[in-house]
Amino acid sequence: MVHTTTPVHGTMGKGAARRWRALWLAWVVVAWAAQPSLAQRLIWLGTLPGSDRSWASGVSADGSVVVGVAYYAPGQYRAFRWTAAGGMQDLGTLGGDWSWASAVSADGSVVVGEAENAAGQRRAFRWTAASGMQELGTLGGWGSVAHGVPPMAPWWSAGLTTP
Repeated sequence: MVHTTTPVHGTMGKGAARRWRALWLAWVVVAWAAQPSLAQRLIWLGTLPGSDRSWASGVSADGSVVVGVAYYAPGQYRAFRWTAAGGMQDLGTLGGDWSWASAVSADGSVVVGEAENAAGQRRAFRWTAASGMQELGTLGGWGSVAHGVPPMAPWWSAGLTTP
């Protein structure tokens, strides 16, 4: 006796097979989302006082710290650091009109990005709660941007570029 198997959807018409696959896929997605360790959710971060928009650009490894930029006033943007406990915190500037947070360390303690200084120059910065925003200078060019924080040396900002 020879046994052969035919997939259930192999005996269905094309329309029924598509519906069956769509139903199966929907079940897989629902089952995956129901797993507490894999479930995702959207959290409203808010804006700075007087602001009407914000953009996230970095998240700590455990998701507890988010950094980015919020529109502050016409032509002025501010880097922010957000936590569930403290909300959105304005990180200030280097004396100019704007700042932008690009990344955050894995533990959320160090934020890096770029800001305008008092002379109107674009400069990379490093921010910590203890020291505030610190200018990192350039590599000899007219400006700099910090793009990330290396995991091996969380006390220093990496990715310094001179456009």
